[in-house]
Amino acid sequence: MAAARAEVFFRAAAGDRLAVVFFRPGLLFPRALVFRLPLVFAVAVLVPFATVFRRAVALRRDAVLRADVRARVVLRAAAFFAAFFATLTSAIDYGAAAAGYDLLMLTRRHFLATSTATLAVTTLDRYSFFTRAFAQGQAPAPPPVTPVFKEIRRNTGYWTARGGTIGWLINPAGIVAVDSQFPDTAALCVDQLLKTSGKSEIAALINTHHHGDHTAGNGVFRPKTKQIIGHANVPKYMKSTYDQAVARRAQQNPPATTPAPAEPVVPDKTLTDSMSVDLGDERITMKHYGPAHTGGDIMILFEKANVAHMGDLMFNRLHPVIDRVNGASIANWSVALDKIAKELPADTIYIFGHAGENLPVTGARADLAHHSGYLAALLDYVRAQVKAGKTREQVVASTDTIKGFEDYGPLITRPLGPAFDEVTGA
Repeated sequence: MAAARAEVFFRAAAGDRLAVVFFRPGLLFPRALVFRLPLVFAVAVLVPFATVFRRAVALRRDAVLRADVRARVVLRAAAFFAAFFATLTSAIDYGAAAAGYDLLMLTRRHFLATSTATLAVTTLDRYSFFTRAFAQGQAPAPPPVTPVFKEIRRNTGYWTARGGTIGWLINPAGIVAVDSQFPDTAALCVDQLLKTSGKSEIAALINTHHHGDHTAGNGVFRPKTKQIIGHANVPKYMKSTYDQAVARRAQQNPPATTPAPAEPVVPDKTLTDSMSVDLGDERITMKHYGPAHTGGDIMILFEKANVAHMGDLMFNRLHPVIDRVNGASIANWSVALDKIAKELPADTIYIFGHAGENLPVTGARADLAHHSGYLAALLDYVRAQVKAGKTREQVVASTDTIKGFEDYGPLITRPLGPAFDEVTGA
């Protein structure tokens, strides 16, 4: 009965011809071949399916499938695996009796022609489906998030969802937020800050630097925020990044079908070296230490709480992004971390822009020293490779692990390219 119900369901979902193949194999194949159908099926269908899936993922490894993409992939995979096991269980039951099956009068030649076409169409459909979603640059919908809202001490804390870590201050005088992530997560953060504080607006939003995973939510904050503060280079970098994205989009052939990039909402108040503002009994000091992760990074210190937001000056045990196009300097980045660690009290708690998987987004002075050491060791490693005559292509392909910094994992292209360019002056 179970096999019969499975056949009815499968016929409705996949059609009569495939139902013949999966549930009445004896009609089309010699008895000896019937018992080999599961293996034939696995080779002919499941292997191409896995290959197409792997190729699609490789086209854009850092992208996340849209919800509808994931659903369709799961449904198709489920159908194929269900058919596989149905064939295995029904081949013995129906092998001898299937010759009397009169739903379709198919010859073996007809079956081979139609089934080959079906396999080709379904495989090509899967391939075109993935390539439309990945290769044509369609931006996948953001995955669901689970925000974390955590207090550190004395009215300060952090908020995480997707993108750079957001810092916050909530006291009776108002709210200050540090960084804004993306529009969808920014909306969640704004709601959380206003709900928790009982306020109707935010006194200030501070951008640690210009990158989109820290500033793309500025437009969501803007209507509820009195002022947005950042380094003087941040508006310039945000606008140039936007202009480049628009230019690339205009050159796409065929034309892009995704939404055009949103014009950035830039800081309306800037600093060159340092700035301090007061909110209630807390003083917030912002300071620039020169080029590092970018040419516009600032550290934000909540002085009374003794909590410092580092933005992307800190990647906790994670190979960092190094934006040389927008003023980065690995050598000075290491120097800046050493300066900050010396200037601030020994018990300062630091909020990190990013952290490795399952690692905390807060830490202590020792973490700054470790990341500073990693940056210096990265430059030393690349210098040695250049001295040995390695080309840029050879260097960026390295998967070595830097001694003493095994907790960062094997090297990847992301830091190696900028390090090579800095060492060689490219």
